[in-house]
Amino acid sequence: EALFRSHFLDGKDISDEDVLVSLGSETAGLPADVVRSDLRDDDNGRFVDDEAEAAVEEKGVEAVPCVTVLGKYKVGGYQEQEVFEKLFERIWAENARVLSKPWDND
Repeated sequence: EALFRSHFLDGKDISDEDVLVSLGSETAGLPADVVRSDLRDDDNGRFVDDEAEAAVEEKGVEAVPCVTVLGKYKVGGYQEQEVFEKLFERIWAENARVLSKPWDND
């Protein structure tokens, strides 16, 4: 939350090490030197990369943001409203066919 607030509301550069150190020490209560050391630790970077790769493989995330609807349909990246409208129309059409006559076995 602090990262999003800093970036989107306060306009801070969250790729700047000093900004991250400040955020880490303010929000987590950690000493600034510990936060700075952790940011510079290559093992931590590899851990984050591994977690991101696992999310891609497990969830099928290919872009950020990634919106999943009904656990089946994925929309990746920033999309215009029309993309979502078409997706919801498609979902409605597919479900309307299935649900129109559930008692009909023909």
